[in-house]
Amino acid sequence: MRLQGTAQAPIALVGDGEVVIDAAGKAAGLHLADPRYVVVEGLTVRNAVPHGINIDDGGSYDSPASHIERHRYGQPPNRGAFAGR
Repeated sequence: MRLQGTAQAPIALVGDGEVVIDAAGKAAGLHLADPRYVVVEGLTVRNAVPHGINIDDGGSYDSPASHIERHRYGQPPNRGAFAGR
């Protein structure tokens, strides 16, 4: 998913209450490619291997993901990893 907000208008992916994404064996429960100014809040990812939430450069080293905020996110132990900075 390519999401590119701005400093004045970031894109927010916010769970309303307790939101659980069951990735059921997928490589990632949430994959953000080449995002800019994105807020991820209130999401839990389960059953994703190897990445619960994957935030990457979209295949271009010239435009890495930037200005990403993560709040109140969860991934159960041994059920995937957070990839990204």
